[in-house]
Amino acid sequence: MDIIKIIQKHLWLHVFFLQAICACSKHNYQMDQSKIIIPLSASSVTHTNLSSQALSHISAQEIFGVVLLHGLGMDTSEMDFLAKALRNQYKEKVLIINSESRVETSMDVDLVQQAKLVYEEIVAKLQAHHKDVNTFPLFILGQSQGGVITVLIEQQYKHALNLRGVVTHNAPLQGVYYLTNGPWATKQFARSLHQGLEIMGATVNQKQISIFSGIERIGLNYYGNFLDFKESLRKQPNPVEFYTGVRELLPNSSRMASITRYLRGRDKTDNVPILLIGGYENDYSNICGNAIKKYKEQNKNDQEITQIIQACNQHTAKFITGDPNGLHDYVVPLKSQLCRGDSLEDLTHIGAEPYRMDMPGDHNITSCIIKGITHCDTLFPMSDKTIDRQESMMRPSRMLPVLYQFIDENL
Repeated sequence: MDIIKIIQKHLWLHVFFLQAICACSKHNYQMDQSKIIIPLSASSVTHTNLSSQALSHISAQEIFGVVLLHGLGMDTSEMDFLAKALRNQYKEKVLIINSESRVETSMDVDLVQQAKLVYEEIVAKLQAHHKDVNTFPLFILGQSQGGVITVLIEQQYKHALNLRGVVTHNAPLQGVYYLTNGPWATKQFARSLHQGLEIMGATVNQKQISIFSGIERIGLNYYGNFLDFKESLRKQPNPVEFYTGVRELLPNSSRMASITRYLRGRDKTDNVPILLIGGYENDYSNICGNAIKKYKEQNKNDQEITQIIQACNQHTAKFITGDPNGLHDYVVPLKSQLCRGDSLEDLTHIGAEPYRMDMPGDHNITSCIIKGITHCDTLFPMSDKTIDRQESMMRPSRMLPVLYQFIDENL
């Protein structure tokens, strides 16, 4: 079958695409000043907070830990930026556990099993550092798919660990909508962006688009049946289902439904603080502004170019969220990152500072929204072009003060 040959030939492109998993409303809103998070400078978040009388009984060395969980198909290097930032902030007082247990399993192992692997790794690492697993203060932060794992760990292992807080970062807590797009919708999306990408100094990567469009249905549902090594995997003592870790990120999966039910209806006795950090950037003019400006200078037709870019914004939003005005970070809808439904307030009015809101009915779950942050550093999968935006999920400068504040408040 020709399609199978194509899939096998370009499998690495699909894997790269999966690694990425890694139009605004016109209404006017009055800014709620109480929800603006005033950033703390690095110098203002001092170690004085961590040397208070409440912590004086703990050793000066490694008084708390932070577990870092990378995203789908990635490895520990994705978390190097955060690991370095935390060490710079807290020095010897923090034990960093940059989790390695999912490097080979994030795609093919179900999410509950991944959570179990991380829990076992945490226990082993704490014991290796002579820390009491039941009492050592611990925070867990997960990016993208890693954020889903943090919620599962909190849900299943909170009584076995001294969890002071968990943080999700641009996590698809209600799934990744664009995985539901079939071949026709994907190819139409690529065509709709062709003119806009030309203005942005980019071209559609036809191979990536075609492989994705041909593999979504076959790859996530039937692809493994055509591969010889599928049977060899099943013969192993602990067989895996090919792409299980990806399939469970589909919005209609039972796993995503269970995550939503849990976060929207936690028992009142479950008071572990949760911080849901989400971000969005819906305007190509912001992330490819330099190229667009240069094109306008050469072509002298600002109005037409602006209309083309606006159309691209809407096509992209519809592809990623299902709504031409839906907010997203170019991979995950903002609603999914915040585990919210249609009742979510319009957030297009927020400014440059992080904006905070509580989960309805649970003040121990707080959302922090950051405008102008993207999931990736390129326009993947439609193009390989690197974006102008200096802040992405991988290098989240504005979320660091929010993270430090969350740690200090709950330690």
